[in-house]
Amino acid sequence: VLDEAVVYNANHLFGFFSIFNPDVLRSVELYKGDFPARLGGRTSSAVDIQMKNGNEKKLSGSGGVGLISSRLTLEIPVVKDKSSLMISSRRTYADIFTEEINERNKNNENFQQIPQYYFYDLNAKYHYRLNDRHQFFISSYYGRDDLNYQDQNDLKFLMNWGNRLISANSQHQLSDKLYWTNSIGYTGY
Repeated sequence: VLDEAVVYNANHLFGFFSIFNPDVLRSVELYKGDFPARLGGRTSSAVDIQMKNGNEKKLSGSGGVGLISSRLTLEIPVVKDKSSLMISSRRTYADIFTEEINERNKNNENFQQIPQYYFYDLNAKYHYRLNDRHQFFISSYYGRDDLNYQDQNDLKFLMNWGNRLISANSQHQLSDKLYWTNSIGYTGY
């Protein structure tokens, strides 16, 4: 569950990578049993993930370049001390290397083509704080995996899959011990 919206497939590359970009996470809770009522209906376990709010005071960003993937996150204050927008993206680039290797060896009869694979994901969250006791946010996630294989005999294998979701949430703290949360969301796999 990502910001109250259900995620049906929480991994990339057949389970080797999580779809959750660590730059956008505020909290992660794993329930192996005895779920809270709001996560009811699960059969074995659940992971409750909350995205962090963007920086409400100043423009900030972070990113990273790795051997397998790169990522970039921007936090933009919309109304200072009231609202923010966080946008984050991540992409692998193994397909660029495998495409070059396949191209260089296309005339070699003994060379077995390497499948081209990449994934990307985009996160966004708009947060608005009405006052200390009332806040509203809209979260979204979009991620895709793309696997493409074509050999010398023109055998083609294409596979694309991914998640998309959007959720709107309002949180109201009625007293020190009582709060009220409303959520609505759309999710697809």
